Amino acid sequence: MTKSLLIEFAMLCVLVVVFVCIPAYASHKQLARIQQLEFQLQQEREAQVQKERELYQLQQQLTQVERQRTVACLAINVYHEARGESVRGMEAVAQVTLNRTADEKFPDDVCAVVHQKKPNGKCQFSWYCDNKSDKVVDQKSWEVAVSVAERALRGYTVGAIASNVIYYHSTRVRPYWSYKKRLVAVIGRHRFYSDRT
Repeated sequence: MTKSLLIEFAMLCVLVVVFVCIPAYASHKQLARIQQLEFQLQQEREAQVQKERELYQLQQQLTQVERQRTVACLAINVYHEARGESVRGMEAVAQVTLNRTADEKFPDDVCAVVHQKKPNGKCQFSWYCDNKSDKVVDQKSWEVAVSVAERALRGYTVGAIASNVIYYHSTRVRPYWSYKKRLVAVIGRHRFYSDRT
């Protein structure tokens, strides 16, 4: 083999290394890196999906706990305010309580409405701060109150109690504020009012 042929052969080998072997090696490294990144991304996506699933489950549990709390607050108010009334009377009290959550003069949360105090420090619902035990003593009435609360929260309404009816009182009393309101209905031992428009 002549010297010039050896030089050409050597150059050809160099060219093969430069243009074939090195790019192939580099491509293999790049492909491996791409596969590694894809694997990492897949793991991150799976971890994100798992986090989202856990978050959804926690939100569902929280929603369930919040709903149970709301039912309990509404039921205890119905129980103390209308125990001994007809189911319709209990439903009317539940509806007024819920109506208040949609009125700007009251909180937008059922439990906050039930526990709300007036500017003078007295409670909106007298049973809540009458210094007597709030313990349920009549199990049958409590069960009815829970059933009424659950139905009310599902949207059941008493026809006579429109969404603007946000006040009531016992028929045994005549509070000063009742003269400034519009009497809408008398159901059982309660009078129900709306604001005068």
